[in-house]
Amino acid sequence: MVIGIGAFFNLASAQSVIKIGLVEPVSGPAAYNGQNVVDGARLAESEINAAGGVLGQHIEVVLQDGKADPAESLNAAEKLLDRDKVKVLIGAWASSATLAIMPLVQRYEVPLIVETSTAEKITEAGNPWVFRISSNSKIDADALRPYLVSKLGLKKVAFMAANNDFGRAVVTNWTRVLTQQGATVVATEYHKPGETN
Repeated sequence: MVIGIGAFFNLASAQSVIKIGLVEPVSGPAAYNGQNVVDGARLAESEINAAGGVLGQHIEVVLQDGKADPAESLNAAEKLLDRDKVKVLIGAWASSATLAIMPLVQRYEVPLIVETSTAEKITEAGNPWVFRISSNSKIDADALRPYLVSKLGLKKVAFMAANNDFGRAVVTNWTRVLTQQGATVVATEYHKPGETN
């Protein structure tokens, strides 16, 4: 199913304000990064509203803290959809958190704009309500392929990565690109996000 942008705004025109849900980590280990997205969304909100809004209506960004955690992000998205009646979601920063809310947006038939998450599984799931604006880990690794061994001289590499969909996808893709060029991965250590040991 494909939703046209005109149909989206026709749905929104019944409201005096178009509510856009934002699921970002504003607490926890990824709070700094999430706050950058929130700041950008608030800036866009003020600029769009100052220019007359969208189809003559102001937009309102409604924030929920997903903490970059799948369960917390799912709860946040449910609040935005049930309580706040948002017409679109943006989020959820972390790949695992985004994957957790994807079935929900499909059930509610509400578009999800993926702003940061890079795991390929997000696109590969084929969810017609999910639109990504960021590259994925495979694209990132392939784009840097010409520089890793020949320009940077990497021969032996060790990974320390978060044990989540993002970290595992990065390790898989970078290992593929490096080993194809003759480099060796000597160690891979995974940690829980936010772990300080």
